[in-house]
Amino acid sequence: MAGGGARQGDVRGRTRRRTGHVRRDRHGRRAVRRTRRRLPELRLRPVRPARTPHGGCPVTSQITWYAARAAGIVAWALAAASVIWGLALSTRVTKGKPRPAWLFDLHRFLGGTALIFTVIHVAAILLDSYVHFSLLNVLVPLTGTWHPVAVAGGIVGLYLLAAVELTSLAKARVSKRVWRRVHFASFALYAVSTIHGLTAGTDRHSLPLIIAMAASTLLVVELTVLRVVRSISRPPSVQTARRVPVVAGSRSGAG
Repeated sequence: MAGGGARQGDVRGRTRRRTGHVRRDRHGRRAVRRTRRRLPELRLRPVRPARTPHGGCPVTSQITWYAARAAGIVAWALAAASVIWGLALSTRVTKGKPRPAWLFDLHRFLGGTALIFTVIHVAAILLDSYVHFSLLNVLVPLTGTWHPVAVAGGIVGLYLLAAVELTSLAKARVSKRVWRRVHFASFALYAVSTIHGLTAGTDRHSLPLIIAMAASTLLVVELTVLRVVRSISRPPSVQTARRVPVVAGSRSGAG
């Protein structure tokens, strides 16, 4: 066809227009095509899977799970505070200042309350239906299948805490030598309970809990070193020095 121009036969340079029905909305306007945007993927920490009441994980299981976690953390905090407070009293960091009786009562109160929350922690674990701990698993170490070594540390800590508290209650009925030897188990108690919390606890990755455990461990080590140094450099007690003339005098009088 004439009059088409020099590029009449050039088909490759042309763009083919799409013909057909144009979609319009109800007002007669041309509809705008909308593209769906993909939402970014969220990576969440795995939590305990929710199950139906018939699937073995009722609401009570969630309650006991949170109760076990909370009671365990509180029990560790009270036990750590009791150990630190006892070291502070034995090392006499407040030397030269009067020490009222309520300071010693507070030390015993912290230890007794720690034992109560430990019992709550164990009871909540027994009632939890997610891991299925038996009475044997929470009383005998290395009998369970869920983190057996870490759980064994918690069981040993329970027995040590019970021994320390029972001998403290019966302090007037046991010898001072027995009481002191059992009381030295508080160091092992703090160690195994802290390791138990860092290895078996669900909140072992919690930064505030890690900071609290690290700070308390540093304080326990510092007070322990201070106590050892003072016990080595301590001169003979006045009470022991006074006993020698009395015993010698009694013997000479008897002779």
